[in-house]
Amino acid sequence: MLHGIGMTSPTPLDLLSSQLVLVRETLTPGERRALFRSAERGRFVRLRPGVYLPADIWSHLSAEDQYLARIAAAVAVEPGPLILSGLSAAALWRLPFIGSPSIRPEIISGTANGGRSAGSIVRHGIDLPASVVDFGPFAITSLSRTLVDVARTESFEAAVAMTDFSLRLRQSGETGPLAARMTKEALEEELEALLPTTGHARARAVREFANGLSGSVGESVSRVNIHRLGFPPPELQVVFTDEKGAMEVDFWWIDVRGIGEFDGEGKYIRTEYTHGRTTAQVVIDEKNRENRLRAQDTTVSRWDWREARSRPALRAKLLSLGLRPIRRAR
Repeated sequence: MLHGIGMTSPTPLDLLSSQLVLVRETLTPGERRALFRSAERGRFVRLRPGVYLPADIWSHLSAEDQYLARIAAAVAVEPGPLILSGLSAAALWRLPFIGSPSIRPEIISGTANGGRSAGSIVRHGIDLPASVVDFGPFAITSLSRTLVDVARTESFEAAVAMTDFSLRLRQSGETGPLAARMTKEALEEELEALLPTTGHARARAVREFANGLSGSVGESVSRVNIHRLGFPPPELQVVFTDEKGAMEVDFWWIDVRGIGEFDGEGKYIRTEYTHGRTTAQVVIDEKNRENRLRAQDTTVSRWDWREARSRPALRAKLLSLGLRPIRRAR
């Protein structure tokens, strides 16, 4: 059980663990041969030596949940006690990934002399963390340690997206790991406790840049590339009002009265955004909203996932707002 986070229902990891088929639990050589034949015919997916998952379950999992299935497989056969770390801990904290996560679970081996990574698992040979969180039969690094570890070892945009997510205000209905939150003060304490450590400067840069006002992973990635392109930093989640009500925008540059909006696909198809409207109606409503914003003497530019991750495309969007770089692009 994940203590202190209000976990009361089975986690995705629990549900996946219950579906695993372990070779060591087959009773006879005949049963093992039948399992291997079924795997060869595509009815089972081998997650690691000795651990299989029915292919019909695997095929319906998201990339994030496929990674959780590999974690469940590692937990099922690795000798304990285990401490999951890095991207594995991030997956269990339900932090957002950019693209597909790694396929190899990460654990801390508890030795400062180096870890030994096999083909299906990554072992980090570092000192055991002072603070871990119980998660059933194993443990994961605390949220603060997880964020620092990711910031030390992964890309800047991936670490910023996860840290922004953890700094945001709690959302209605969130429970379990999704309800966990972090502060910059706690991240600073974690950084200081780890000195000296590889990647410390990278992790500090993530901490300083992260902003809990970022409203989505796409907005976090946009902010990173706005910064890398050398443009001035925007204000986030600024509210405009007119006679029809309030409108919150993703990015605002007051000097040019420019508004930037990230358009993720979810805005047009996910129920928490559409509120029962058809896709066509959402598009119309967004156009009307944009017209209301333009009526307030502003320029509006919108971009999607492809443009947020393409610096040339995003640069063109920012220039269209009248913005100019204030320093050389990185």
